[in-house]
Amino acid sequence: MKKDTTYPLIGASNHTEKIRDKNDYYATNPEDVQIFLNKLSDDRIRLNRSIWEPACGAGHISRVLEKNGFLVQSTDLIDRGYGDKLNYLTCPIKKWGGDIITNPPFKLSSEFIEKSISILNDKSKLLLLLPIRYLETKIRYYLFKRFMPKYIYVYSYRIKIGKAGNFAGDNAVAYCWLIWEKGYQGDPQIRFIANPKWS
Repeated sequence: MKKDTTYPLIGASNHTEKIRDKNDYYATNPEDVQIFLNKLSDDRIRLNRSIWEPACGAGHISRVLEKNGFLVQSTDLIDRGYGDKLNYLTCPIKKWGGDIITNPPFKLSSEFIEKSISILNDKSKLLLLLPIRYLETKIRYYLFKRFMPKYIYVYSYRIKIGKAGNFAGDNAVAYCWLIWEKGYQGDPQIRFIANPKWS
């Protein structure tokens, strides 16, 4: 039987649990983070100077934020040599005055939304990098009915995702940034992030 090579080992996959990283660690390419921040700036969407990155991994998002002048608190459940070790979902903090940005473990992303919205101040933002398929399913339909994002920023190209921090290989998954603003009522605005190489 010919070996199926339709989906090679890639940075992120939605095909089988067998090929997923056991800790659901899929790092974000810093270049794609910077492109997103540039787009937010172009759209005049301002972030709080203080940002919490609660699933920081090896610091791929945090380092970019720091280079852009943000004060970043970086934590993760697993020590990967960057930030402080902390279980974000069980930590007792009741309020966070800044914004929250992360690429959460996909299997815990709904819990990250619940936790983050509960501790944010009004008008503060939660920004999560997620596969576009996260918009699907009955469970998340009702989650969005409770917590509607203000913006959905869709990458119009396949970004680089590092399975277990390794960026070798291709990415077969489409990603977007979901942005919540605490207290926002209304429908989300959909915007697109172009590849700078296209211009």
